[in-house]
Amino acid sequence: KIDKVFLGDFNFSDVSWLSGSVMGSADSINSSLQMQRKYMDAVHKAGLSWLLTDQVTRRKKVGDLVQESLLDQILCTEDSLINDFVIGAPLGKSDHVSIMIELDMFGSDIKRKIDVEKHNWSKVNDRDILKLASDIDWSFSKDTALLTVEDMWNEIH
Repeated sequence: KIDKVFLGDFNFSDVSWLSGSVMGSADSINSSLQMQRKYMDAVHKAGLSWLLTDQVTRRKKVGDLVQESLLDQILCTEDSLINDFVIGAPLGKSDHVSIMIELDMFGSDIKRKIDVEKHNWSKVNDRDILKLASDIDWSFSKDTALLTVEDMWNEIH
């Protein structure tokens, strides 16, 4: 058995991660709800569990309101894979937080087979990446290591 961890921005605004279900009418013709239901069916069928249930992983200012949501998630086939996770400040001007996970690569008595997808980074156009990165204002008025998520939010807005 190969244990897996999936980490990222799933953008499923209608999923209740407390129950693992999609909010809204089960017979809705809304394509977003249907897609989120198919996804959650696949998550359950694959035996994946999730670690984030009520944390805020995204803050976005819309007009005078701040929308908070849980769009980022850690999914895994085995809960013991994750020793710990920390939700940190966003990177750059992202409206999503960063998530750092501590993996238990070997388990207490179990050796794990690790399957890693490797990308061929030699085919990346360095000039394009550097140009894109140079167009971003990465500066902050304070030392980012000292900022909370709320402080980072205020920095970028």
